[in-house]
Amino acid sequence: MSHLAQGLTSMERIWEDDFCGPDLDPRWVGGYFNRSNEVDMSVRDGLRFSFVEGIEYASAGVVTRETLVGDFEVEVHFSVSNPAQGCTFELAAIQVTPPATRTLRPGALDDAYRVFNVHGAPPYVSSEFDENDGWRIGWSLGDRQGGRNARGDWVADNTDNRYGRSTGGPFVGSAQGWLRLSRTGVDLWMASGRVLETDPWSPTGKKLMDRLAGPVYLRLVAKHWVKRRIGARVAPANEVVLTHFRLSA
Repeated sequence: MSHLAQGLTSMERIWEDDFCGPDLDPRWVGGYFNRSNEVDMSVRDGLRFSFVEGIEYASAGVVTRETLVGDFEVEVHFSVSNPAQGCTFELAAIQVTPPATRTLRPGALDDAYRVFNVHGAPPYVSSEFDENDGWRIGWSLGDRQGGRNARGDWVADNTDNRYGRSTGGPFVGSAQGWLRLSRTGVDLWMASGRVLETDPWSPTGKKLMDRLAGPVYLRLVAKHWVKRRIGARVAPANEVVLTHFRLSA
């Protein structure tokens, strides 16, 4: 197994990616959770997720090709045009291996994978910006991977997902800031956020995750969906742009 880091005694920057484009850095694997046409992912002055208003569940993103072991911290800057109910994005660590091929365009059925789903492919731990509520930690210790529906698309199983309390919201209009996720002491995970690069990091949650004590992949993903339990009839239009990805170990 190939590793990006081996638990160095002091943190040093080992990877930066501004997602300048037009191609994805080969250290990433890009793809889609399902075949929805409501999200378009591109690399153009940032990793861009462009969602049109619709009626479908749509999720896409990128996952590292290689795993991380030991202590590390990773951060990424974000801007979101419409932080509304029914849209979420995350910086996460997972164990499920991504596909070997990569694509920035929605493909055939065989190109849809659960690793590109926000809160998918458990176990995971995430630092995320949820809807218009702000920053929070998320995690799952389960192993329910979901399955394919009659159409052939992946359907997630969220039974074991857990979330911390959101901070910073409610947001009206566009928002921007930073997400950070760190692992120390084998299995202690901490999620943090901030608005400006000059601001101190504000912890949003920490969790002991012994199931994520070994090698993990990093994931950057975004999604939208129709939040029917609040009476919504459409999934919101939105654009999420991620830049200044920084990994230290």
